[in-house]
Amino acid sequence: MTYKIADVEIIIQPTEGRWVPLSPLGFTGNGSPVYSSVRTFEMRWNLMDASGTSQLLNFYNSLYLTGTTSVDLPYYGSSEYVFHTYSGCTLYQPEFGAYFSENTTNVVGIIGNIIV
Repeated sequence: MTYKIADVEIIIQPTEGRWVPLSPLGFTGNGSPVYSSVRTFEMRWNLMDASGTSQLLNFYNSLYLTGTTSVDLPYYGSSEYVFHTYSGCTLYQPEFGAYFSENTTNVVGIIGNIIV
């Protein structure tokens, strides 16, 4: 039960992970919100060393031009904490905070185009 991208385990597992809340695309005639079936997942690290930031950048650089990949994430809506492989996902460019004692702070990785 670990986070993976393209079947490769992320060497430094995220400190936090969450399914990003959806915004309504519109409303039905009776006022009920209509949502997309496509979701986004956000991973965060408080502190990451150079090997971890390099791995995230390598994932992004190898995939952003070629298309999609598979990711292992917590199964959306499951009654248990289990991981599921989602295919056809896209990676956003990782975001990095300030350096602290040879490490990077506030690292964010976003995975999009997830069909649940």
